[in-house]
Amino acid sequence: MARASYDDRTKRIAAVFSYQYDAALPRLGSGPTFRGQLTAFGIPYDHGAWRELNVFASASGERSVTRTIYSSELETKSLAATAAARWGFGPHWGVLAGLDVRSARFDGEALVPVPFDRTLVFVGASWFETNGRDERTLVPFGDLPF
Repeated sequence: MARASYDDRTKRIAAVFSYQYDAALPRLGSGPTFRGQLTAFGIPYDHGAWRELNVFASASGERSVTRTIYSSELETKSLAATAAARWGFGPHWGVLAGLDVRSARFDGEALVPVPFDRTLVFVGASWFETNGRDERTLVPFGDLPF
């Protein structure tokens, strides 16, 4: 696994790439998995009224091949992307809106699952607790489970 990141007072950017060979359950098979993810979040413009805007963007992809005990293979390719923005109304409350897109494709010799696509649009209220710190140094999206 390799990770590169950039952090400063108002933003964080991270890229992760990994290779893994799975062999957890012999009945399901084993095979290689490649993963990559790029995530960025923070305050794009830390001046004036724009200080209340926080953005989040993440994109990831995965390709895995599972070889079964009957010498068949199942290849899985998946992509995911999320983009969100939060406008703060004071130190705690805010409005959150975004888009989440997921897609998966399968290819194999035996029973193959159908392709999967999902798009989710979300809008809502959010609460952000600063724990007594300056809210400009702790980015609200930093602890979200995206």
